[in-house]
Amino acid sequence: MSDASGRERTYSLSEVAEGLGIPTYRLRSWENFYPVFKSVRSENGQPYYTESDIAVIRRIAELLYKDGRKSHEIMPILREELGHIVTDSKFKPGEKAQLTEELAKENEQLRQEIEKLQTRLNEVQQNQTTIESELSETVSILGQENARLQALVKEGEKTQEAFHQAGEEIARLKDDLGYANEVHAHDEEKLAHYQTIESENEQLKQEIAKLSSHQDQKRAVAQDQEIERLRLGFKMILAELDGLKKTFISG
Repeated sequence: MSDASGRERTYSLSEVAEGLGIPTYRLRSWENFYPVFKSVRSENGQPYYTESDIAVIRRIAELLYKDGRKSHEIMPILREELGHIVTDSKFKPGEKAQLTEELAKENEQLRQEIEKLQTRLNEVQQNQTTIESELSETVSILGQENARLQALVKEGEKTQEAFHQAGEEIARLKDDLGYANEVHAHDEEKLAHYQTIESENEQLKQEIAKLSSHQDQKRAVAQDQEIERLRLGFKMILAELDGLKKTFISG
């Protein structure tokens, strides 16, 4: 693209660097390494590039960063593509030495940046090693804790089962105790009935003794009959009492 005067438009070093995403020091280095483009200096010494220069710079960037070409492979490719090469005759007297000095400074800056990056990379790798070691230790601790928790869970399951069995045993004992209380109550009823029969038997004995001691001859026959009746009743009571005793003993 040309301006109103017909001259090709130029762009400053910072504009080209920003537009292509390339550091300014690298553009200056390429200008020396690959003499197929040459900036134009303004009155204040600032470099400016034409659109043709920018096209060449963009091509160099593609070859290096996109195609993965080596630095020594760039010039042969550009020579073939462009059909010409800019020689040292384009430099003004003393300009080449100045550019060489600037390039040396830029290379030193680049070397220092590389050293800083390498130092930072070493720190990052060391931190990564430390983190991996701590992570491995943490994983080991978590594994041990997990094993301990699993053991506690199993122990808790056993304890729960023991509680369940104990609950069943308590329920069984309660049933046995209830049955025992019922049997005991029944035995108490039998004992009370036995005691009542014993008391009645004792009363009968007393009555028989009284009748026997106060009988007279006139009522001897009647009394004998009554005594016999009482004796029969007594025998029946004894038989019943004997049956209750057997029942009580067998119960």
